[in-house]
Amino acid sequence: MASASSASKTRHLHLVRAAQSAGEAFAPPASDDTPIERGIRTSLMWLGVGLFAAIGLVFAF
Repeated sequence: MASASSASKTRHLHLVRAAQSAGEAFAPPASDDTPIERGIRTSLMWLGVGLFAAIGLVFAF
């Protein structure tokens, strides 16, 4: 049976590795410096979604 300190070190190592993996998974790519090009279609689509949500809120309350 493993000692308490050995189990604690193993658990700590596991947590550190899990945190590093999670950090790498959610980190943005390093070459993500390009600006997002938004066309008129995208802007109109989001305007329509916002208008639809606003009308829905007016009728809900």
